[in-house]
Amino acid sequence: MVAMSQFPSPAADYHEDAIPLDRELIRKPAATFFVRYTGTSWREGIKKGALLVMDTSLTPVDGSLVICHLNDQIKLLRLRLLP
Repeated sequence: MVAMSQFPSPAADYHEDAIPLDRELIRKPAATFFVRYTGTSWREGIKKGALLVMDTSLTPVDGSLVICHLNDQIKLLRLRLLP
């Protein structure tokens, strides 16, 4: 049996603070909501159970993903303003 000596990790002296995601993702806390998506949108790359960050202060433009209330259901759709 060969004994292996323990070498210290080259990154042992490297330390970086954690990235606060709320500061990176939320610009207006009063207008931001988290939504758990229960469907799957393969085209958009969103899987069932994904956590979406919804900012209601933004104005949607052509191609934006929007959360809509249609026919008593909440849906995630891509907004198309141009033909």
